Amino acid sequence: MFKNLYHYYNNLSIAKKLKFMGISTMAIVGTIAITFILVYEYSNEKDIIENEIETLANVVADNVAPAVLFNDTQYIAKTLSSFKYKQKVEHAYAMDKTWNILGTYTRGEADEHEEILQQMRSGKQQIWDGFELYIVVPVRADDQQVGSLIVIASLDEFIIRIVKETAVIILIVLLSYILTFRYRARLRDSILMPIAKLNESTNKIIKTKTLTDNVMIYNHDEIGELAKNFNVMLEQLGLSQKELTDQKDILEYQAYHDALTGLPNRLLFYDRLEQAINKAKRKNEEIAVFFIDLDHFKQINDSLGHEVGDEVLKLFAKCLKNNTREEDTLARMGGDEFMLMMENLQNPQTAVVVALKIIASMCKPIWVAEHELYLTSSTGISLYPQDGDDAKILIRNADSAMYKAKDEGRNTYQFYTMEMTELAFERMAMEASLHRALDNEEFAVYYQPQFSGLSEKLLGMEALVRWNHPDFGLVLPDKFIPLAEESGLIVSIDRFVMKTAMKQMTQWYRADYKPGRLAINLAIKQLEQDDFIPMLENLLKETECKPEWLELEITEGHLMRNPDQAILILQKISHLGIHIAIDDFGTGYSSLSYLKRLPINKLKIDQSFIRDIPKDADDVAIVNAVIALSKSLNLSVIAEGVETYEQKTFLVENGCENIQGYLYSRPIPADEMEKMLTEQLLKDRG
Repeated sequence: MFKNLYHYYNNLSIAKKLKFMGISTMAIVGTIAITFILVYEYSNEKDIIENEIETLANVVADNVAPAVLFNDTQYIAKTLSSFKYKQKVEHAYAMDKTWNILGTYTRGEADEHEEILQQMRSGKQQIWDGFELYIVVPVRADDQQVGSLIVIASLDEFIIRIVKETAVIILIVLLSYILTFRYRARLRDSILMPIAKLNESTNKIIKTKTLTDNVMIYNHDEIGELAKNFNVMLEQLGLSQKELTDQKDILEYQAYHDALTGLPNRLLFYDRLEQAINKAKRKNEEIAVFFIDLDHFKQINDSLGHEVGDEVLKLFAKCLKNNTREEDTLARMGGDEFMLMMENLQNPQTAVVVALKIIASMCKPIWVAEHELYLTSSTGISLYPQDGDDAKILIRNADSAMYKAKDEGRNTYQFYTMEMTELAFERMAMEASLHRALDNEEFAVYYQPQFSGLSEKLLGMEALVRWNHPDFGLVLPDKFIPLAEESGLIVSIDRFVMKTAMKQMTQWYRADYKPGRLAINLAIKQLEQDDFIPMLENLLKETECKPEWLELEITEGHLMRNPDQAILILQKISHLGIHIAIDDFGTGYSSLSYLKRLPINKLKIDQSFIRDIPKDADDVAIVNAVIALSKSLNLSVIAEGVETYEQKTFLVENGCENIQGYLYSRPIPADEMEKMLTEQLLKDRG
C-alpha cells in the first residue's frame, strides 16, 4: 500500500505535489494539535478533579462524622446534599464501619455502582472508570474511623469544553486551507513557472543538443539563483563540450598517427590499404606496397643514443616524404620500419623509379647532434593483385622482399617472389625452435684447439656453440646466431656456453691436463646487461674456474658501436684477471686511439684476410700491418681460419706464431678434445 502511494506521489506534477503537501501538512498539523490539546487537557483535568474532589470529600466527611457515629440518616442526607453545588459530583455515599449505606446523594438518575463500590470496600482509595472518578475517604470521630464517604465525580463538563475547543481548531485549520488555496496560484506562479522554464530548456537541449539557450530569471530568490546557476552550467558545459571535441580530435589523430614523425601509423596504413584494395578491385587497378627498413639503425641507437636515433628517424621520414607523391600513403610501422602505398600503379617500373629515388636521396650524409651519418635503406616491394589480394598478405610479402634486399647487401630493393615466403616461414620456424632449444638442452659446446706454429704445442682452445636440432641435425652458428642476436636469445645462449665451458675447464685442470687458456665469444648484448659483471663473478665461484684460465673475445665491429661504454666494462673484466681479445680484427674500422685505451691482451686476425695469403698482396699487407700493430702495442696475435701449410708458414715467418684453424683441427666435442689433451700430455711426458 505504502509502496503504491509512494509511486503515485512520485508521478504527480509539482503543482499537485504542492497541493498534496499543503493538504497533508495541514491535516497532520491539525491532528497533532488536537491530539496534543486533548491529551494535555485530559491529563491536567484529571489532576485537578482528583485534588478538588478529595479536598471536598474530606470536608464533608468531617461534617458528617457525628451523624454517622449516631446513625442520624436525616442529617447525613442533608449534609450530602451540599454536593449539589459542585457540578462535577454525580453521586455520594455515607457508610458505617461495616459498609452499610447510611445516606446517599445523586444528581439526576441513579446509576449502578455496586461493582466499583465493592472494589473500594476492599481497600482501594481512588479508581478511574472511564470518565468517572471514585474516591473514598474515612469518616472519623474522636480520631476513630466510624465510617467511610464515597464520592463519584464526572468529566462531562470537561468533555463539553474540549468539544468546543476542537471545533475552534478545526475551524482555524479550514480557514488556513482556504487562505492557502486562495494564494496557491500566486505560489504556483512564483515557484512552478521558473521550474517549468528550466524543464522546457532541458528538454530543448536534449532534443537539439545545443547549449546556447539561457533560461530567463524571473526572481532573485533561491529559484532565481537556480536559474542563474543553470545558465552558468550551460556555459561551462558548452566550453567542456568544445574541449571534449578538441580532445577527441587530438586522441583520434594520435590513435592513427605516429607521435615521432607525424606519419600515419600501422592502424591507419592497414585501413587505407584495405580501402585501396577494394577500390582497385572495382576499377581493375594495381597497387604497389613498399616495406622500407633503415639499415644499421640499431648501431646508431646503441652508439649515439635514442635521442640521436629519434632525430635520424624524423629526417629519414622527411626524406621519404619528399620522394613520394601527395596521393601516396607513407606510414611508420614502428622502430625503423616504414611503409609506402602507391595506388593506380601504371606498371611495376613506376615502383622501381620510386625505390631508386629513395636510395639516391640518401647518398649525401646527414648531420645530427654534430655527428655525420651516412644512411641507407633496404626496400621490399609487393604488388596487388599478383602478390596477394589481402592487406596482411601484401605487407607480409613486402616484408619478405625487404629481408631479401638486406641479404643482397642492403641499400637496394627487391620485388617479392614465392621463394621469399618459403624462406620467411623457415625463419619463423627456426626462431620458434630456437626458443625451445634452451629448454630442451639442444645446445652443445665444441672446442677448437689453438697451437703454436713453432713448437706445435697446444696453447689453448676456443669454445664454440653447436645446435643439435631434433629435425635438422647439427646446426652451425652462422645459421642461428644472427637470429639469436635479433631475438635476444643470444644472452641466454652465451651464458650457457660460458657455464658449460668453464666447468669443463676446471675438470681438465683437476685431471692434470694442460688445456691452456679458454677463449669464449661474447655478444655485445651480453656486455650491455646490467648484471653481466656480477653474473661473471658468480660463475667463477660456482665453476671454480680461475680467471687466468679465461679469455673473452669481443668482435671489433660490435665493440666500436659504443666504444666508451665498452671500455668501462672491459676494464672491470680485466680487473678480475681475465684476458680480453678482439675477434675478427681488421673488419670493424676501429680507431687507433680507442684501441690504445682498450684493456686488451690479444688481436685475432679475421679469417677473411687469411684465406688468400700468401697469394693476395692486399691480404698480405693487411696481415703484416696487424702483426706489426700488435707488436707495437705489446699485444699477442693469433690467426684464425688457417687451413694450409702455406698460410701457416707465412704467418710464422712474419711474426704470428699462434694458429687456429682446420689445419690442426675442426671444432670438436668435449670427449674428443679430452683425447687430444691426453695425447698432448703423453707427448710431453714421453
